[in-house]
Amino acid sequence: MKTKLLLTKMLLAVAGLCAGSMSAWAQATYPYNVGTSTSDGWYTAISPVYSLSGNGVIDITFTNNCVAGGNAWENWSLICGKSTDTPAASTDNTNRYFVMRADYYDDIAGSNTAFTLSDGYGTDINTFQDGATVKLRISRVGTKVTVYTTVTKSGTTKAMSFPFSGVGENENLQFYLTQRLSYLTITEKPTITETIISQDYQDGVTDWTSGNTDRYLVNIDADGANKFLKAYVNPAATGSNASGGNGATITGSTLNGKIVAGSDFASSADFTLFFDARISGGTQDGQLTWFQINDASNSNGGDETVGTHMLTLHQRDGNGTVYEVNGATDKTLTLARDTWYKFQLSKSGNLLYLTVNNASTGAEIFSQQTIAVNSTVGGLGNIKFVTKRYNIFMGIDNIILRNLQSGDVPAGTATTYTIKYRNESDVEIASDVIVDALAGDEVTASAAQMNPITYNEQKYIYKEGNNAITLVADAASNVITLVYREANTYTYKVTSSLGSVLANSSDLEGETVTVTYPKYELDGTELKEAAKSAGTAWYANSYTLSANVNETITYNVAATPITNVVFYTEGEGISGATMSTTNNANIRNSNGAVGYAAGTPGDDDLTITTLAPGKYRIVANVHTSSTGAGTSTFILGANNFAADGNMSSYNTEKTSDEFTIFENTDLKLQAGGGAQNAVDYVYVIKTDEASVSKTITAAGWATYCSQYALDLEHATGLTDAYIVTGGDGSVLAKTSVKGGTVPANTGLLLKGDAGTATIPVVANSSTDVSANKLVGKTESYVLAANVGYVLMNDATNGLGFYKNNKAFTVGANTAYLPAGFDGTGAPVFYLFDAIGGTTGIEAVNGSEFTANGEYYNLAGQRVAQPTKGLYIVNGKKVVVK
Repeated sequence: MKTKLLLTKMLLAVAGLCAGSMSAWAQATYPYNVGTSTSDGWYTAISPVYSLSGNGVIDITFTNNCVAGGNAWENWSLICGKSTDTPAASTDNTNRYFVMRADYYDDIAGSNTAFTLSDGYGTDINTFQDGATVKLRISRVGTKVTVYTTVTKSGTTKAMSFPFSGVGENENLQFYLTQRLSYLTITEKPTITETIISQDYQDGVTDWTSGNTDRYLVNIDADGANKFLKAYVNPAATGSNASGGNGATITGSTLNGKIVAGSDFASSADFTLFFDARISGGTQDGQLTWFQINDASNSNGGDETVGTHMLTLHQRDGNGTVYEVNGATDKTLTLARDTWYKFQLSKSGNLLYLTVNNASTGAEIFSQQTIAVNSTVGGLGNIKFVTKRYNIFMGIDNIILRNLQSGDVPAGTATTYTIKYRNESDVEIASDVIVDALAGDEVTASAAQMNPITYNEQKYIYKEGNNAITLVADAASNVITLVYREANTYTYKVTSSLGSVLANSSDLEGETVTVTYPKYELDGTELKEAAKSAGTAWYANSYTLSANVNETITYNVAATPITNVVFYTEGEGISGATMSTTNNANIRNSNGAVGYAAGTPGDDDLTITTLAPGKYRIVANVHTSSTGAGTSTFILGANNFAADGNMSSYNTEKTSDEFTIFENTDLKLQAGGGAQNAVDYVYVIKTDEASVSKTITAAGWATYCSQYALDLEHATGLTDAYIVTGGDGSVLAKTSVKGGTVPANTGLLLKGDAGTATIPVVANSSTDVSANKLVGKTESYVLAANVGYVLMNDATNGLGFYKNNKAFTVGANTAYLPAGFDGTGAPVFYLFDAIGGTTGIEAVNGSEFTANGEYYNLAGQRVAQPTKGLYIVNGKKVVVK
């Protein structure tokens, strides 16, 4: 619409509103003097009479002159007369409801207890009132009259309000000014507005409520003498509620049921609604604010840009100040933060008009124009302000609802225009849309009216035909034909830089698809990390298909490299896990989801993976968004790791202590979890090998047996390791197994330097040790007399396997040779010939020991003064007696 209607005209006097001295008011010229001198007596002059026959508002502004320093009551007064009152320069209290004097005293009621004063209003009242500008707002709603007074002088303003209850509900009330020892000049014609309701919050009534008082509060605030309703962040808010948290819905009941709905919008009453509003917009993408006036259904659900609303101002983006009007992307207004704006919303027949002005400058920021009507119900319901994250303030003031008056909407001939929908073959693919308007308007289809259409299971996209037309009175001539084409099909493929395919599918043109991706991908034994998305979701990209999409998500080395990772999974990827995208899990979590083990702990625990022997740490990220929730318990054999989340951060990464396992062990997720203690992802870092140790004595030999399979190849502190396969009289036959692994419970003969040997544990071994004659024991045992041979270092005969001639207890993790293992029954088996080592005894062939008579004991050590026993001399066995 090109026609403009300034809000400064919105409260024009309406003919026929006054009774009694209507002619005096109509004939009065302004400025209008009430009295002529500060010596005028009481009731020597009165103003014109201003009447209200129903609900309404009267605004009067005058300059005041009184005796500076005189008595407080020698000043101006406002009289509220009954319908039987005859305004005159005399007292007629029986026909009046009240006389409100400048000194805040009700001359009839005889009490000032009902007055609400600003600081200092009653101090030096005549000195301050002399030469001051006085503004009176008289508001009548039902049987209550409230007078709001502001007095301004030299930049200082003082305020007073006076409520009076008990006037006749349908009575014609008469208001006029008089004076004593003073005079006043009414500077301009007062404005009178007959209203359905009026609310300027000077009475301090909070008719709005917050949907979450932990986040947002509602109360009355003041800007100088003016009061208004304010919704703001609770200063005591903590945790997720701090700084507004996720926002709140703040609802005002001011308009509820004030215009009763008909069967449809057209049958509802016409009206004009005024209000002042001030909004502090959002500061985060995806967290949008909106302000709306519902129809009489008071429906608050669904998409707030459409539906059963008279007016919706919906923030376009979370960081902006642009608001879309009733869902129309082509009808917007810019509302600067913390700035008051005056709104006028007028309904005439099937047309709805909006005008918005800057309240301070009067500048028109939204010229009066028709807006799309979302309501099919009609009537007026509640007002709603939905504030999202980091929106800290909403103010509203001066709500006036009245019947439609001349000048509220532009004059013109009502007509309609039709929008037709056709495909390229001129087939109708959607029903015509008929829009009410005025002849002379220039119109086009709105963006919402050109949305895609599905017809016979085929999607269609607007192609052409939205030409601007100037409307004529003949509605049949007002036609816009929109031509649609079939939507294309586009593919979208998203891969990771490591080669995995995250999505590979297709959809129709214009559709928005969302592809989630994991935070990490395992590259060998290193986790590579992807950056967070630029959108609302942390690890998801959305694509509105206008062409084929082929995108790669880049995975790089993390800021702190994550290495030696042997396992990684997303929580929802655990076999048997229950996936959840609730509680913002789809926004805040890797791959857009979390997983948990439902069921009963113990019975329904989920196996995540099986770990081989080794030393490990578990790293788990746990999602929660509620107080007291957020613990996921991981079970690894006898080891439990409880990863507890943090409500304030929603996602908490926890790392277990290092633990060791010596055999293949299942890592499990304990059952009994839920969406509030779900796993985002979990990975396992191997910190070292699991190992066992054995002490090698000064003799350089030891027997050993482990309950685990062993990796002898990577053992440290060992020269060699053997199994014993037989004997030859007193000499053992043996086979080295140092180059590989042996199964659990294998009896071994170990050789090495004195000290501790460390042997890695492996999950299993396929080495054939069936020929081994050594009997291994992992626990201490009693060896009965004469049933076996044990490794001993005899002081006389040296180191060997000696037959036990009496029973004795042998320590755990050792081995022995059973009696008769080679059929000879020799009393001792020595470590000759087949036993190697640093001494070279195993290769006794004369080449290493010269014929110089030197003696060597069985451990290969040179003996200067041999005593009784067996020695090696010149490569021969010699017994010294």
